[in-house]
Amino acid sequence: SAGLAGCLVYALYGAWLAWRLPWTDGEYTVLPAGAALMIRHNAHDEFGSTLWGPVIGGVRRQRHRMPGSYWLYAWARLLPPPWQRPIARAQSLAISTIGVGVVLAWAQELGGPRALAFALLLLLSSASLVGAYASASYEGATATLWVAGCYATAHGAPVAAAVLGV
Repeated sequence: SAGLAGCLVYALYGAWLAWRLPWTDGEYTVLPAGAALMIRHNAHDEFGSTLWGPVIGGVRRQRHRMPGSYWLYAWARLLPPPWQRPIARAQSLAISTIGVGVVLAWAQELGGPRALAFALLLLLSSASLVGAYASASYEGATATLWVAGCYATAHGAPVAAAVLGV
């Protein structure tokens, strides 16, 4: 189907971008290999509080970041450092490809094949967006959760109304 082909194009483009990307800020903070590359100083905010929180997945969490992204990549500490970033990027790309599949299916459902093509071209026109989703960070997983939640809500409300007899 066109949606599956669109997901394949997105995944290939994302893999190409992931291959070319240098270390990103998110990867420095969630992957143990990235944290080892960073110079860790005891940074403080303007109130004198330390910026570092508890250790999650082998990485000291920054207090202003939610712990979900650390748990998403907690498995990385089990791998040798050279393998952490490529495998974490593959995971992020796989998760975001699911989100792209939902977007493309929804676009086709609402507007047909032209809407699907437009949605795919719009997404692929932004290398920074696809690159962010292909990096080992929380962006791809968060976007997938939002899209899946919106899709489920849009389809769940009529079903719930029918079940409740509203």
